[in-house]
Amino acid sequence: MTYYTPEEIAEMLRKHALWLALDGRGERANFCGDNLSRANLSRANLSRANLRGADLRWANLSRANLGLANLSGADLRRADLRGVDLRRVDLQGASLVGANLRGADLRGAKGIYLLPVQDPRGYSSPHGILCSDGEWRIRAGCRFFTITEAREHWGKTYRGNRRTGDMYLAAVDWLEKVIAADYADAEEVV
Repeated sequence: MTYYTPEEIAEMLRKHALWLALDGRGERANFCGDNLSRANLSRANLSRANLRGADLRWANLSRANLGLANLSGADLRRADLRGVDLRRVDLQGASLVGANLRGADLRGAKGIYLLPVQDPRGYSSPHGILCSDGEWRIRAGCRFFTITEAREHWGKTYRGNRRTGDMYLAAVDWLEKVIAADYADAEEVV
């Protein structure tokens, strides 16, 4: 795992910008498996970058452009992803525990779906994510369920507000339908 100074990151971003401009002088940013924890990448253009398996814990990626980047298996725990462009990003197997996804654009992202719920307890960005073991899990607050566990938790024996439980059960139904439609040809999805 490679560690970078802020100056080295700035140089990689400069070269990546040249690569994106297709002028032949730059090179694609490749942080595959590297340690970028706590890095300040706010407003950085990392479109099409390779961040597969990168350690981005506590990184500030607010308002960054990560469109079409490979973030599969990346550790994004507690990362600031407010307002990030995550369109068509590969997030399969990524960890987003505690990440702030407010205002993130996830259209077309692979391996993640924000659940269509407005949690009255204030949980931000409940989502379904395809984990590295090939199983879909649902993150809501401090909970991290398989789909079966989510149904059991919010089902008939749910101890919380019944309306909240029903809202999450409807979101689980929605998630299963979206997964079935989007991953119809994938072997790893049941």
